[in-house]
Amino acid sequence: MKVVKINKTFRNGSEEHFLVFEDNVDIEAIDDSVENWCERDPSGQNYGYSWEWEFIEDRVIISDVITKEINKLHNQIQSLLDRKLKMEDFILFREKRIDKILK
Repeated sequence: MKVVKINKTFRNGSEEHFLVFEDNVDIEAIDDSVENWCERDPSGQNYGYSWEWEFIEDRVIISDVITKEINKLHNQIQSLLDRKLKMEDFILFREKRIDKILK
């Protein structure tokens, strides 16, 4: 895994953000991802911004960033599972209701 730190500078300050990539990612894909993140981030949208990125080599930072990403993915998965269960319950309830009406 590769971790990239984005430094986004704008009129009223700066912000840093981390992105995680597979080892085989190319520089162009990193540039595109960084640019997309900067465009979605609201900071500096009114007066402009600049950005730069760098690879992180500090093992502690890499571990922290990847752990946060794992937790974020876990929460997204849990949310999707909850939604799936609600949909399955809806279908099951509806089928039981239809069966009851037809009997």
